[in-house]
Amino acid sequence: MNGLGRLLAPSRWWRVLAALSLAAISFGVIAHTVPQNHELSPLDEYVYVDYLAKVPTQFVVRQGETTGEVARDALACRGIAVLGPGEYRCGLNTAWADGYTEDGKTTADIYTPAYFAITWVAAQPFVWAGVDLVDAGRLVGGLWLGLGTVLMFLLMTRLRVPPLLAWALGVIVIVSPGIFWANAFVSTDAPSLAAGAGIGLLALLAYQRRASPVWLGLAVVLAIAIKFQNIIAVGLVAIVLTAIAIRDARARSTATNKRMLAAVARDRSLVIATVMVVVALATQVVWMVIRSSISLNSAPDLNVEVPLSKTGLLMESFNFLRQTPLGVEQGGETPVKTVVGMTLVMLTIVGVVGMVFAGRRGSTESLVAGSVLLASTAAAPVLAIALNVALGETLQIPPRYGLSILPAFVLCAGWLFSLKRWGPAAMAVLAVVLLVASFLSR
Repeated sequence: MNGLGRLLAPSRWWRVLAALSLAAISFGVIAHTVPQNHELSPLDEYVYVDYLAKVPTQFVVRQGETTGEVARDALACRGIAVLGPGEYRCGLNTAWADGYTEDGKTTADIYTPAYFAITWVAAQPFVWAGVDLVDAGRLVGGLWLGLGTVLMFLLMTRLRVPPLLAWALGVIVIVSPGIFWANAFVSTDAPSLAAGAGIGLLALLAYQRRASPVWLGLAVVLAIAIKFQNIIAVGLVAIVLTAIAIRDARARSTATNKRMLAAVARDRSLVIATVMVVVALATQVVWMVIRSSISLNSAPDLNVEVPLSKTGLLMESFNFLRQTPLGVEQGGETPVKTVVGMTLVMLTIVGVVGMVFAGRRGSTESLVAGSVLLASTAAAPVLAIALNVALGETLQIPPRYGLSILPAFVLCAGWLFSLKRWGPAAMAVLAVVLLVASFLSR
C-alpha cells in the first residue's frame, strides 16, 4: 500500500476520529464542570490564581512575595471547596489580609512561570469572550487534558493496544476524580498527564529511531519546568530504557559478563535514559538558582512538616500504587466520581500486576509493567527525600504528584484486557456508561 493508501485506510481514519473525540470529550467534561464549581480548590488554587494573574505584569512570582488583589478577591468571593461554607466578603479583601494563610505570602514561588505563562496565553480567547480569569484558566485545563488523552491514546495504540480499548480507557481517565482536581481548577497538575504521555511517546519514537532524541530532551525540560514532580515520569521512562538496554545487550552478545556490561553501557537506550535524567536534574538546578537569586528572603513556613523517618518513607512507598495517582483524596466527590476512581484504580493495578506475570519474559510488556511497579513504589520516598533537600521541608507526598505516570498504568491495563476478545467492547460500554453517568450526576 502506498503512502496515500495508508493515509486513507479506514483503520487510520478511525484512530484519528478516536483521538479527536478524546480531545473533544476532555474539553466538554471540563467545560461542563467549571461553572458548577464556584469555590476555589483547596489544592493551592488561591496562590496559583495569584501567579496566573501576575503573568502579564511581572511574569514570575518571587519567594516571600505577597499575593495580589485578583487572588484575594477570588478567595473572598468564592471561598474554598470542601472546607465548608465561608464568609464571602467580595470587595473587602484588603480589610482581612491578616487572616490569609502564610501571612498573605505566596507559596507558588517554587514553580517556574512555564505552566502559568502557557495557561495565561491559552486563556485569553475565553477572557475576550467575557469569562473571568479564574474560570478561563480552568477551561484551559480542558485543553491540557485533551492533549494528555490524545498523547496517551497515541502511545497505547503504537504499543499494540486496540484503538477501541485505548479510547475507552482514555474516557474513564477523563471522568476520574484525580483528573477532576487536576484539570477542572487552576492547577500545576493539569499538564501532568500530557507530560507523562508525551515523554513516554517521544522516548518510544527515539528508541525506534523515528524521532530525534533532541525532541525528548526538550519535552523533559518543559515537563520539569512546569512541575518538578514530573520527574517521576522521567525516572520511569529511564528505568524502562535501562531494562531494554540490558535485554538488547544480552540478545546481541554471548560473551563474558564483563563484555556484556560494556555493551550495556554503550547501548543507545541507556545513553538516552542517562541524558534524560541529567537534563531533568539540570533544569531543576537552574530554576533553583534563579529562584534563589530573585528571592525576597522572607519565605513562609509551609507548616506541613512530617518526620522524615524510615517508617514514613516505607509508608510513602505504597502511596502511588494504592491510589494509582487517582485517589479520592480531597473528599467532596460525587458517588459517580468515587465509583469511577475505584474502577480505574482496580483496572490499572490489575493491569500492572497482571502484565508482570502474564507478559512473556523479556518482552516489552513485562519490562514496562515491572518498571511501573518499581517506579510506583520507589518514586514517593525518593521524591520526599529530594524535596527535603531542595526545600528544607519534609512533605507528605500526595498521590496527585504521580499523575505523570498514570499513562503507564493505563497502558498496562490496555495490554492485559487486550488479551481477552471481549476486552475492548466491554471496556467501551463501561466507559460510555461512566461518561453519561458523570454528566447526569451533577
